[in-house]
Amino acid sequence: MSNFRDGGVDNRETCIIWVCDNCMFHHANGECGDCYGEDGHVREPWVLLSSDHAHGNTTMGMLAEEHEWECDGFGCDCEINTFSMSSCDGCGSRLCGQRHAFTLWGSK
Repeated sequence: MSNFRDGGVDNRETCIIWVCDNCMFHHANGECGDCYGEDGHVREPWVLLSSDHAHGNTTMGMLAEEHEWECDGFGCDCEINTFSMSSCDGCGSRLCGQRHAFTLWGSK
């Protein structure tokens, strides 16, 4: 799979993972609403991935070729599963709810 990145072609393998709101907020902001709650996190965000994958080799969203065929990639909802009973691929939380698509990049 080839992707343009840093001005060149990136031939690393990729896969899509689906993460919960808390993992998504931690990736984007470094914190989430549960960080300051009385009970804290049910599961530590991104605990299932190594720190390299959780921060350096993971990007929010899907690659263009991963979107549904009728989708133009802009303003679509391919990257959000509004209700999922599957566990989060980032922390393993089994709480039902939204899941957000992230691209996990293999090593160079």
